[in-house]
Amino acid sequence: MFMWEQTSEPKHPFAIRRIRRSGVRIWLEHPWYSSGDGELLAALTTGEPGLTPDEKVSLWARDPIMAGPKMTNSYEVPVLSAWQQRAAQLALTPLEGLGRPVMHVVKQRKSDQFADRDKVVNAYMFRPEFLKQRKLWFVDVVLDSTSAVWPFLRLSLARYQPNSIPGKEFSEVVATDLVQLPPERIATRHRCHRGHSRAWSGQPVKPTDSASFRAGLSKSRKAFRL
Repeated sequence: MFMWEQTSEPKHPFAIRRIRRSGVRIWLEHPWYSSGDGELLAALTTGEPGLTPDEKVSLWARDPIMAGPKMTNSYEVPVLSAWQQRAAQLALTPLEGLGRPVMHVVKQRKSDQFADRDKVVNAYMFRPEFLKQRKLWFVDVVLDSTSAVWPFLRLSLARYQPNSIPGKEFSEVVATDLVQLPPERIATRHRCHRGHSRAWSGQPVKPTDSASFRAGLSKSRKAFRL
């Protein structure tokens, strides 16, 4: 699944930047809202390996046959960029958006000590939608995968009922199958001088140590007459 975003280019105020982000669509079996109105789907991540069993938390990792940058934490799946995750955890900004979580809660803490404040299992909530043609509920999850090249992804999911009694908000955790995500792509077009514009497209991270792979993902530059 892809999502396109369009913004202005930071260094060129008259340029346009278009970003293709990768994600997954999760189809949900019937019934939904079995716990009542307001039920959400939670994707579980953590920055602290060992805090919970592997199958109880989402995971992503490099494709071993692809040359790419090292992924520092396989359990911290980027449902948001790093600064957005921190803002969400501090409840500083609204999360609503296409393929983005609508709520964040901490499912599990290592301890209540200040030194362990970041050693938690995070739950990012997504609001399901209904597709009439297939008569199924689904959730779209778009990832901030800028630093990854064709990563594999396995999500750990649970139902979340915010109106539940304390300690009973989450259902049993279910792990999805592994899927592989295409790399993020960026296209920029700007006016370089009168009568001409320049377009650039490519991926934001360079693969390493593989000449054939680099050639396959080489950047392209073209000049267009207006």
